Order: sequence, then C-alpha cells, then structure tokens
Amino acid sequence: MNAASCYEHLASMFSEQEEYKLHWAQSLYQAGLYMNSIKVCGQISKPEIKIKVLKLEAAIRFSEENLTAAQKIISNCPAQDIDTLVNTGCILYKVHMEKITIYDGSVSKLI
Repeated sequence: MNAASCYEHLASMFSEQEEYKLHWAQSLYQAGLYMNSIKVCGQISKPEIKIKVLKLEAAIRFSEENLTAAQKIISNCPAQDIDTLVNTGCILYKVHMEKITIYDGSVSKLI
C-alpha cells in the first residue's frame, strides 16, 4: 500500500500529470483494492494513456470474476494489440473452464 500512498500524493501535487494517477490505480489494483482503483481510473482522461486505463480496468474486472465486463472493456482496445489478444484468450479460457466444471458437476450427479 506504500506505493499507492506515494502515487496518490504525487497525483495530488501534480494533477496535470495523469500518469501518476495511472500508477496510483495500478498500485491499488496490486494491493487488491479494486473499487478504489476503478475510481481512480475514472479520473483519468488523457487520450494518450486511455488504452492503458482500459487494460487496467479489464484486469480489475477479470480479478473480480466479472468476465462479461472484462470482455466488454477489452472490446474497446485495439484488436491487434498483443495485450488485447492475451486478455481475450484468458477470458475465453476461463469461460470455457467454467463451462467444463459445470458440465463435469452435472455428469457426476448422474453417475
């Protein structure tokens, strides 16, 4: 949480430097403070880092097990971006594994 506090302080001192807000949001995410991180992401409007913000928001939603929201956010990222491809693959894998688990549970009840 120490990094988050430092970046929060920097973001308040240099509010025009939105990169500090991004680092603050990333630090909150790493600390597991997802809702706080989402709130900070909502304060970032600089177009040059908007894709990074979207990727972070998608990672947060994925960590919260909200795969639908994560996929919706990822769909706003450039399709050929490597992070977009990897994130989409992770979401599809998790959805597929959930379906297999549900199927296996249903089959085992029949046996």
